[in-house]
Amino acid sequence: MTEASRRGLSLGGDLVSTPRDFSTGALPVLPGTNGFYVEFDEQLSDNDPDHWPAVWLMPMEHNAQAQDCYAGDPPGFERWMELDVDEGGFGPGLLGTVHSWSGIWPNYTNIWNPNNESLVALDRTQIHTFGGSYDPVHQRVSWWVDGVRQITAGTPYVPAIAARQHFYLILSAQTHGQNKPYSMFVSGVRAYVPMSLTLLTPMVQSNSFTFNWIAISGQKYQVQYSTNMSATNWTNFGNPITATSSSVTISGAMTNTQQFYRVVLLL
Repeated sequence: MTEASRRGLSLGGDLVSTPRDFSTGALPVLPGTNGFYVEFDEQLSDNDPDHWPAVWLMPMEHNAQAQDCYAGDPPGFERWMELDVDEGGFGPGLLGTVHSWSGIWPNYTNIWNPNNESLVALDRTQIHTFGGSYDPVHQRVSWWVDGVRQITAGTPYVPAIAARQHFYLILSAQTHGQNKPYSMFVSGVRAYVPMSLTLLTPMVQSNSFTFNWIAISGQKYQVQYSTNMSATNWTNFGNPITATSSSVTISGAMTNTQQFYRVVLLL
Protein backbone atom coordinates (compact mmCIF):
# COMPACT_ATOMS: atom_id res chain seq x y z
CA MET A 1 0.00 0.00 0.00
CA THR A 2 1.43 3.39 -0.93
CA GLU A 3 1.61 6.25 1.55
CA ALA A 4 -0.76 8.29 -0.62
CA SER A 5 -3.45 5.61 -0.31
CA ARG A 6 -3.22 5.34 3.47
CA ARG A 7 -5.09 7.42 5.99
CA GLY A 8 -3.46 8.74 9.12
CA LEU A 9 -3.60 11.50 11.68
CA SER A 10 -2.06 14.77 10.58
CA LEU A 11 -0.55 17.38 12.89
CA GLY A 12 -3.10 18.37 15.53
CA GLY A 13 -5.37 15.41 14.87
CA ASP A 14 -6.58 12.92 17.42
CA LEU A 15 -8.76 9.84 17.68
CA VAL A 16 -10.55 8.74 20.86
CA SER A 17 -12.21 5.36 21.48
CA THR A 18 -15.13 6.76 23.48
CA PRO A 19 -17.63 9.55 22.69
CA ARG A 20 -16.68 13.02 23.87
CA ASP A 21 -19.62 13.06 26.29
CA PHE A 22 -18.44 9.70 27.77
CA SER A 23 -21.66 7.96 26.78
CA THR A 24 -21.51 4.31 25.75
CA GLY A 25 -19.61 3.94 22.50
CA ALA A 26 -19.13 1.19 19.95
CA LEU A 27 -15.83 0.17 21.55
CA PRO A 28 -15.74 -1.16 25.13
CA VAL A 29 -13.65 0.47 27.84
CA LEU A 30 -10.95 -1.52 29.62
CA PRO A 31 -11.81 -2.25 33.27
CA GLY A 32 -8.90 -1.95 35.67
CA THR A 33 -10.35 -4.64 37.95
CA ASN A 34 -8.40 -7.56 36.48
CA GLY A 35 -5.86 -5.66 34.41
CA PHE A 36 -5.33 -5.38 30.68
CA TYR A 37 -2.80 -5.22 27.85
CA VAL A 38 -3.13 -2.85 24.89
CA GLU A 39 -0.90 -2.35 21.84
CA PHE A 40 -0.71 0.03 18.88
CA ASP A 41 0.96 -0.53 15.49
CA GLU A 42 2.35 2.91 14.69
CA GLN A 43 4.42 4.53 11.94
CA LEU A 44 5.38 8.14 11.13
CA SER A 45 5.98 9.84 7.81
CA ASP A 46 9.45 11.01 8.97
CA ASN A 47 11.73 11.15 12.04
CA ASP A 48 11.79 14.89 12.77
CA PRO A 49 12.24 15.36 16.57
CA ASP A 50 9.51 18.03 16.60
CA HIS A 51 6.90 15.31 16.06
CA TRP A 52 5.04 14.22 19.20
CA PRO A 53 2.95 11.17 18.39
CA ALA A 54 1.16 9.86 21.48
CA VAL A 55 -0.88 6.76 22.29
CA TRP A 56 -2.32 6.71 25.81
CA LEU A 57 -5.18 5.78 28.12
CA MET A 58 -7.37 7.76 30.49
CA PRO A 59 -10.19 6.65 32.83
CA MET A 60 -13.79 7.53 31.95
CA GLU A 61 -14.31 8.47 35.60
CA HIS A 62 -12.15 11.57 35.12
CA ASN A 63 -14.84 13.76 33.55
CA ALA A 64 -16.84 16.93 34.11
CA GLN A 65 -18.95 15.16 36.73
CA ALA A 66 -15.76 14.30 38.67
CA GLN A 67 -16.69 10.64 38.99
CA ASP A 68 -13.14 10.01 40.20
CA CYS A 69 -14.09 11.40 43.63
CA TYR A 70 -14.38 8.51 46.08
CA ALA A 71 -15.98 7.94 49.45
CA GLY A 72 -13.72 9.01 52.31
CA ASP A 73 -11.86 11.65 50.26
CA PRO A 74 -12.37 15.40 50.81
CA PRO A 75 -15.19 16.96 48.73
CA GLY A 76 -14.06 17.57 45.16
CA PHE A 77 -10.83 15.58 45.60
CA GLU A 78 -10.11 13.47 42.50
CA ARG A 79 -7.74 10.54 41.95
CA TRP A 80 -6.91 8.78 38.70
CA MET A 81 -4.24 7.02 36.65
CA GLU A 82 -3.02 8.18 33.24
CA LEU A 83 -1.10 5.59 31.21
CA ASP A 84 1.04 6.93 28.36
CA VAL A 85 1.97 3.91 26.25
CA ASP A 86 4.32 5.92 24.00
CA GLU A 87 5.23 9.53 23.26
CA GLY A 88 7.65 10.40 20.49
CA GLY A 89 10.24 13.15 20.20
CA PHE A 90 11.60 13.02 23.75
CA GLY A 91 14.56 10.74 23.06
CA PRO A 92 15.88 8.07 20.73
CA GLY A 93 13.25 5.49 21.64
CA LEU A 94 10.09 4.80 23.62
CA LEU A 95 8.86 7.20 26.28
CA GLY A 96 6.45 5.30 28.53
CA THR A 97 4.99 7.06 31.55
CA VAL A 98 2.39 6.30 34.20
CA HIS A 99 0.97 9.25 36.13
CA SER A 100 -0.73 9.12 39.52
CA TRP A 101 -2.91 12.23 39.56
CA SER A 102 -4.80 13.73 42.52
CA GLY A 103 -6.19 17.00 43.82
CA ILE A 104 -9.06 19.44 43.58
CA TRP A 105 -9.54 21.21 40.24
CA PRO A 106 -7.65 23.19 39.04
CA ASN A 107 -4.86 22.43 41.53
CA TYR A 108 -3.96 18.90 40.46
CA THR A 109 -0.60 17.31 41.25
CA ASN A 110 0.93 14.14 39.89
CA ILE A 111 3.91 11.87 40.26
CA TRP A 112 5.31 9.69 37.47
CA ASN A 113 7.89 6.98 37.01
CA PRO A 114 11.38 8.49 36.55
CA ASN A 115 12.58 5.50 34.48
CA ASN A 116 10.28 6.38 31.59
CA GLU A 117 12.74 6.60 28.69
CA SER A 118 14.14 3.70 26.72
CA LEU A 119 17.53 4.30 25.13
CA VAL A 120 16.88 1.73 22.38
CA ALA A 121 16.74 3.93 19.27
CA LEU A 122 13.74 3.63 16.95
CA ASP A 123 13.31 4.49 13.29
CA ARG A 124 9.74 5.72 13.50
CA THR A 125 9.29 5.62 9.72
CA GLN A 126 9.05 1.85 10.22
CA ILE A 127 6.04 0.16 11.81
CA HIS A 128 6.56 -0.54 15.52
CA THR A 129 4.19 -2.12 18.00
CA PHE A 130 3.97 -0.19 21.27
CA GLY A 131 2.35 -2.08 24.14
CA GLY A 132 1.34 -1.32 27.71
CA SER A 133 0.15 -3.72 30.41
CA TYR A 134 -1.49 -2.94 33.74
CA ASP A 135 -1.42 -5.42 36.64
CA PRO A 136 -3.71 -4.30 39.50
CA VAL A 137 -2.65 -7.08 41.87
CA HIS A 138 0.97 -5.93 42.00
CA GLN A 139 0.21 -2.30 41.03
CA ARG A 140 2.57 -2.62 38.11
CA VAL A 141 2.72 -1.21 34.59
CA SER A 142 5.05 -2.48 31.86
CA TRP A 143 5.87 -1.10 28.41
CA TRP A 144 6.75 -3.12 25.33
CA VAL A 145 8.18 -2.40 21.87
CA ASP A 146 7.79 -5.05 19.17
CA GLY A 147 7.07 -7.70 21.79
CA VAL A 148 10.09 -6.91 24.00
CA ARG A 149 9.58 -5.48 27.50
CA GLN A 150 11.39 -2.15 27.86
CA ILE A 151 10.31 -0.56 31.17
CA THR A 152 8.42 -1.57 34.32
CA ALA A 153 7.05 0.72 37.06
CA GLY A 154 5.24 0.09 40.34
CA THR A 155 4.09 1.98 43.41
CA PRO A 156 3.84 4.85 44.19
CA TYR A 157 3.55 5.76 40.51
CA VAL A 158 0.83 3.17 39.79
CA PRO A 159 -2.10 4.15 42.05
CA ALA A 160 -4.34 1.53 43.65
CA ILE A 161 -7.44 3.49 42.58
CA ALA A 162 -6.82 2.47 38.94
CA ALA A 163 -8.29 -0.94 39.74
CA ARG A 164 -11.68 0.77 40.17
CA GLN A 165 -11.52 2.74 36.93
CA HIS A 166 -12.37 2.07 33.26
CA PHE A 167 -9.98 3.19 30.53
CA TYR A 168 -10.40 4.44 26.98
CA LEU A 169 -7.77 4.92 24.24
CA ILE A 170 -6.43 8.16 22.78
CA LEU A 171 -4.23 8.60 19.68
CA SER A 172 -2.90 12.06 18.89
CA ALA A 173 -0.40 13.74 16.54
CA GLN A 174 1.05 16.59 18.58
CA THR A 175 4.09 18.85 18.23
CA HIS A 176 7.00 19.90 20.44
CA GLY A 177 6.49 23.52 19.39
CA GLN A 178 7.64 24.00 15.80
CA ASN A 179 4.40 22.70 14.23
CA LYS A 180 6.16 20.76 11.49
CA PRO A 181 3.61 18.83 9.43
CA TYR A 182 3.67 15.02 9.52
CA SER A 183 1.42 12.00 9.35
CA MET A 184 0.92 9.40 12.06
CA PHE A 185 -0.30 6.05 10.72
CA VAL A 186 -1.83 3.54 13.12
CA SER A 187 -2.51 0.29 11.29
CA GLY A 188 -3.68 -1.76 14.25
CA VAL A 189 -4.95 -1.45 17.80
CA ARG A 190 -5.52 -4.48 20.04
CA ALA A 191 -6.64 -4.76 23.64
CA TYR A 192 -6.71 -7.85 25.83
CA VAL A 193 -8.29 -8.53 29.20
CA PRO A 194 -8.03 -11.72 31.28
CA MET A 195 -10.74 -14.31 30.80
CA SER A 196 -13.50 -13.98 33.38
CA LEU A 197 -13.37 -16.53 36.17
CA THR A 198 -16.32 -18.82 36.84
CA LEU A 199 -16.64 -19.65 40.53
CA LEU A 200 -18.49 -22.86 41.30
CA THR A 201 -20.82 -23.40 44.26
CA PRO A 202 -18.92 -23.15 47.57
CA MET A 203 -19.33 -25.80 50.27
CA VAL A 204 -19.34 -25.34 54.05
CA GLN A 205 -18.67 -28.24 56.38
CA SER A 206 -18.46 -27.74 60.17
CA ASN A 207 -15.47 -25.40 60.65
CA SER A 208 -14.16 -25.23 57.07
CA PHE A 209 -15.19 -24.06 53.63
CA THR A 210 -14.24 -25.13 50.11
CA PHE A 211 -14.74 -23.51 46.73
CA ASN A 212 -13.37 -24.03 43.25
CA TRP A 213 -13.29 -22.29 39.90
CA ILE A 214 -12.87 -23.11 36.23
CA ALA A 215 -9.22 -22.52 35.36
CA ILE A 216 -6.72 -22.64 32.51
CA SER A 217 -3.94 -25.15 33.01
CA GLY A 218 -0.59 -23.39 33.45
CA GLN A 219 -2.10 -20.07 34.52
CA LYS A 220 -1.36 -18.58 37.94
CA TYR A 221 -4.13 -17.43 40.29
CA GLN A 222 -4.17 -15.62 43.61
CA VAL A 223 -7.03 -16.00 46.12
CA GLN A 224 -7.62 -12.87 48.19
CA TYR A 225 -9.98 -11.90 51.00
CA SER A 226 -11.36 -8.77 52.66
CA THR A 227 -13.97 -7.84 55.22
CA ASN A 228 -15.13 -5.06 52.88
CA MET A 229 -16.12 -5.75 49.26
CA SER A 230 -15.41 -2.12 48.32
CA ALA A 231 -11.82 -2.21 49.61
CA THR A 232 -9.05 -1.36 47.16
CA ASN A 233 -6.44 -3.45 48.99
CA TRP A 234 -7.29 -7.11 49.57
CA THR A 235 -5.16 -9.58 51.54
CA ASN A 236 -3.63 -12.60 49.83
CA PHE A 237 -5.02 -15.93 50.99
CA GLY A 238 -2.01 -18.21 50.76
CA ASN A 239 0.47 -18.23 47.92
CA PRO A 240 -0.23 -18.00 44.17
CA ILE A 241 -1.62 -21.21 42.68
CA THR A 242 -0.62 -22.58 39.28
CA ALA A 243 -3.49 -24.54 37.73
CA THR A 244 -2.62 -28.08 36.63
CA SER A 245 -6.08 -28.92 35.25
CA SER A 246 -9.33 -27.27 34.20
CA SER A 247 -10.35 -26.45 37.79
CA VAL A 248 -8.75 -25.39 41.06
CA THR A 249 -10.03 -26.09 44.58
CA ILE A 250 -9.06 -24.31 47.79
CA SER A 251 -10.12 -24.76 51.41
CA GLY A 252 -9.91 -22.67 54.54
CA ALA A 253 -11.03 -22.46 58.14
CA MET A 254 -14.24 -20.68 59.09
CA THR A 255 -13.95 -17.55 61.23
CA ASN A 256 -16.37 -15.50 63.33
CA THR A 257 -15.79 -12.51 61.03
CA GLN A 258 -17.65 -12.06 57.76
CA GLN A 259 -15.13 -12.23 54.91
CA PHE A 260 -15.35 -11.94 51.15
CA TYR A 261 -13.12 -13.91 48.79
CA ARG A 262 -12.07 -13.32 45.22
CA VAL A 263 -9.76 -15.00 42.71
CA VAL A 264 -7.34 -12.92 40.62
CA LEU A 265 -5.67 -14.12 37.43
CA LEU A 266 -2.00 -13.11 37.61
CA LEU A 267 -0.72 -11.48 34.40
